[in-house]
Amino acid sequence: MGNFHWYRWKGWFVKDEAHALRMRSMEGMTVSDGHLPAGWTLLYAGRNQVYSFVVDGCEWVAKMYKIPNFFQKVAYRWFAPGKAWKACHYALRLRKLGIQTPEPVCAYVEESPVGIRRSFFVCARCDDAPLYPVLVETEAFDRGLADALAGFLVEMHQKGFLHGDLNLTNILYHRSGESVQFTVIDINRSKFVDRPTEAQCLKNLVRLTHRPDLFEYVVRVYARLRGWKEEACTARCRSMLNAYERRLERKQRIKKLFK
Repeated sequence: MGNFHWYRWKGWFVKDEAHALRMRSMEGMTVSDGHLPAGWTLLYAGRNQVYSFVVDGCEWVAKMYKIPNFFQKVAYRWFAPGKAWKACHYALRLRKLGIQTPEPVCAYVEESPVGIRRSFFVCARCDDAPLYPVLVETEAFDRGLADALAGFLVEMHQKGFLHGDLNLTNILYHRSGESVQFTVIDINRSKFVDRPTEAQCLKNLVRLTHRPDLFEYVVRVYARLRGWKEEACTARCRSMLNAYERRLERKQRIKKLFK
């Protein structure tokens, strides 16, 4: 389980002794046969589901991951850590690096003799707003906020963190005076790399946004802050984004054939 001490209790992996005691004090927290604990409120339903619940006056959020296919069930049970555990473990690593993400509390893994079934990641609730509406859905995006975002992306990469799904819905923000604080979420597919290369960093930016003017602006500021060639970096990222969008279009056409 890495360099962190985890407490195992009724399928839960709890990050420290204080949280373990808290979990034991909660009635109905065992998840069995898909029955959710009492008092959980659905916040979002999609491929994954998000719930909220209150413990000792603190509101927590639980993300329930989609039930994996047979091969994933076996792999996550015997050969590789699952999404819930990675989300919790990676959040602890991020916070040690000084990169904000909601405080991780625990992970739950429902196991069968063959593999895993359901899994949850539990963290403290964060009410910061996502960047997508303010940067993408406005005609003239906030350049000051885009500048701050580029600086944050530089900081993440210099600390060796490559977000596995880097887009503007997975980066939250709030203003504190004249400064902007960013928080990342949905980090279970991320990578930690010692001194990522220029190619790795630029590739990581590709899914940031499909809005062309915003994408090019952030990449230019990012490259400038890194001391890299702006034109070359922008052209490279634009080419990778175009290729990524073509792949998405092909997938959508294939899906339509089977509907």
